[in-house]
Amino acid sequence: MAPAPPAPGIVTTASSLTDISDAFRSAAEPALGILVGRFRASMAGPLWMRLPAPTVVRLTGMPGWWGKEFALPGADDETLHGHNLVEGHGTLTPSLPMTARLGTSRLDARAALLLTYPADTPRPWRHVTDEVRGLGDGRLLGLSYDIVPGIPTGVPFLLEPDDAAQRPST
Repeated sequence: MAPAPPAPGIVTTASSLTDISDAFRSAAEPALGILVGRFRASMAGPLWMRLPAPTVVRLTGMPGWWGKEFALPGADDETLHGHNLVEGHGTLTPSLPMTARLGTSRLDARAALLLTYPADTPRPWRHVTDEVRGLGDGRLLGLSYDIVPGIPTGVPFLLEPDDAAQRPST
């Protein structure tokens, strides 16, 4: 027997691009603080996007991509500083650095958190922008733009707060 489909408006890793885009559009405008902490990532979207995603991420310099982590901003800072996390041998290690700030989404021209990578980051990451909004249930929905040239839509991913804060990282 096939599993029951998710309730309308609920985003899962297997949601369609239409459902993901609709959820992103209907999400409340985010505050920078929703990104503070450590988040485990899952690729989302139709199987044709999820299936090659680990290979694409590995080939572009982040084998074992696990998620993202951001620290609190400085006193007057409107930017968060963070990094991607990769997992190897049971340990999380910081990988590519990134910054987050409020900006305008490509999808709907509304406010979103824009995650960008430094200019000296290896390709394709220096050209990638992740857009993030909260889903209201603690999870964050992200769309990665320009990770694969020629794909005009954002490649979707979900970020879930890491409850295992004691997990070792270097």
